[in-house]
Amino acid sequence: MKKSFRSVLMVSVLSWSLLLTYASSDANQVKIIADRISYTPILSSTVGIGLVPSPSSKDKSLKYHWKTSYGEFLDWNSTDSKVHELGSDVTNNGEKIYWTYNPKDMGKNKPDVKISLTVVDSSGGIFGVSTVELIWAHQDVARIRSENK
Repeated sequence: MKKSFRSVLMVSVLSWSLLLTYASSDANQVKIIADRISYTPILSSTVGIGLVPSPSSKDKSLKYHWKTSYGEFLDWNSTDSKVHELGSDVTNNGEKIYWTYNPKDMGKNKPDVKISLTVVDSSGGIFGVSTVELIWAHQDVARIRSENK
């Protein structure tokens, strides 16, 4: 009886330690959360695809480095409706950022888009990395193909 109890206890402890190891190794995993799956400048009620990091952190020592291979990022303050162009390579403190492209490019062939996020800690170490890919549907509609690689 003692032997089987020890076996059950050992299996339980091993299972919990594996679960905790998985949870702690996944704790620094960064993901990009999009507020919509598609966007076109002409048919939208927003300025672009809203992107936020997950998990977001209140740790102000973390810096969120966003890059896009095509298009640009915007900051949109909905309280005063001001839109600020930020460019294609932006660092912020983890606030929501918007991806868009120039409406003058509508009707033209456009490359698929890779959006990457690298979160860096105060020592310059990488806290986490994630990417989102966009493809083109009906030529002018950017659509999320894959998330969080």
